[in-house]
Amino acid sequence: MELHRLTTMKPHDPKLFNTLYKKTERLRHSLVYGIDHNRFGVTREELLSWMDDKFLFVFNKYVDNKTPDVLLGYLISSLQMFKLKILRRSYQNNNSVNLNSISLSDLQLNHIKDEVGDDNYELLLNLAISFMESNLSAEAYTLLQLQLNPPLYITSRLKNPAAKIPLNLILEYLGLDANGSNMAIIRDIQTEISDTIKKASLHFQNVTV
Repeated sequence: MELHRLTTMKPHDPKLFNTLYKKTERLRHSLVYGIDHNRFGVTREELLSWMDDKFLFVFNKYVDNKTPDVLLGYLISSLQMFKLKILRRSYQNNNSVNLNSISLSDLQLNHIKDEVGDDNYELLLNLAISFMESNLSAEAYTLLQLQLNPPLYITSRLKNPAAKIPLNLILEYLGLDANGSNMAIIRDIQTEISDTIKKASLHFQNVTV
């Protein structure tokens, strides 16, 4: 995914490169672990190569103007955000969430369910998902799909599969530290989702199918 962005490597200290590559090795593996490679038709090893490409791109971009510690920070944050980019791409490739696994009640639009009848139910569900996609930021829509269709990495860690996914588990899956700053970011995105669901509720009160 990042290979096309790579350019000729700038002059650099090979020892620094190897040190930073080693320090981020565990992170790169943990980030890939939570991604379903079957969505892309590739192997886990190929996903790891994508992370390597991202590492090379960021290292080469900042190696001549950042201290080693700052460069390491850039590498870590860039790899974490790159996972979000991969997740967004995987959902785009599938075009939508799996409608067989969700319902209007999952979107808190259950009040519409009894009004549309069985014949129109799937149509309205498709419209509801499309509404959410059109009105959410890319990050919020990714998180919404993560909540509606949690991967095995998350469900295997939930005592109750129907329970709300805790913030620390979402951050763990995304490869982000469970600190106050990252938790605040996820809470803001969840607020965006909640506000958009309220907008959808008002919108579909006036929709006939």
